[in-house]
Amino acid sequence: MSDASTSEFISLASGTFTDTADGSTVTFAEATNTTDYPGSVVDNDNSDSASMGDYWLYNGFQYTGYTVTVDGEEYAVFSYTYTDALYIPHNGELSVEDFSSGMEATYDTDADVANCFLAGTLIATRDGEVAVQELKVGDTVRTQSGRDVAVKWVGRQSVTTRFGAAEKRMPVQFRAGSLGGGLPHADLTVTADHGMLVGGVICHAGALVNGSTIRQVPLAELGDAYTVYHVETDAHDILLANGAPAESFIDNVSRKIFDNYDDFEALYGDVPEMDELPLPRAMSARQVPASVRAGLATPVAA
Repeated sequence: MSDASTSEFISLASGTFTDTADGSTVTFAEATNTTDYPGSVVDNDNSDSASMGDYWLYNGFQYTGYTVTVDGEEYAVFSYTYTDALYIPHNGELSVEDFSSGMEATYDTDADVANCFLAGTLIATRDGEVAVQELKVGDTVRTQSGRDVAVKWVGRQSVTTRFGAAEKRMPVQFRAGSLGGGLPHADLTVTADHGMLVGGVICHAGALVNGSTIRQVPLAELGDAYTVYHVETDAHDILLANGAPAESFIDNVSRKIFDNYDDFEALYGDVPEMDELPLPRAMSARQVPASVRAGLATPVAA
């Protein structure tokens, strides 16, 4: 987690974490949301993850070591020295309706989330489709606009399903044709935070789940572990994954979470932050425009 600006925050009055053998929960008296409250979350140890010692606003608001997950997104929870409340800073994607006393929390002193393709995803290139795990630095991939661009790096991360913390990374499967227009041309599985370009909006996969044609994949179907990949090009771009427009890597997630980060560092060392495409982004279901949902294929009846 690098330093990040925030504009709002959720406060949980009389907030308390409880740990049991089955996991952790957070209880509270009342949730409120404060808008128009600019601030920053500070990565105090430059670890590129939420870790102890990180803080919000100033060092009186310390990271608790716990996170909560809303619509597939993980949010760090902070406490303040002089109150009994808990605080979750955000940028407008949360509301009080997302929080109920007794909801699940995760103790995570190195919190981060990857947004990637699963193995087997076919990426368009000028020579046809290539499985994402077969791509390498210097290969050429084709963008949605028809340009051919070079692969700068392919991040790889192994994810275990043996512990509850992996649940927050539950992948999303798009059935063939579920995005409309016959796309994707074959079932496509990505992580919940991966951005799919739909109707001119980059929509996180988890925000599009409808329970049938677009569903979260139960961890039981993934075995003990699975591997995810992310394709980086020189600039943030839109690639074609099983024919469907999907974003390339953008460094709002740290490269350090990938198993092969050392390879990137050896090739490029320190690099400046990337510029994100000037497109709207829907990180949660409520942010997906009605016009985008209307363009999706009709869900399969139960």
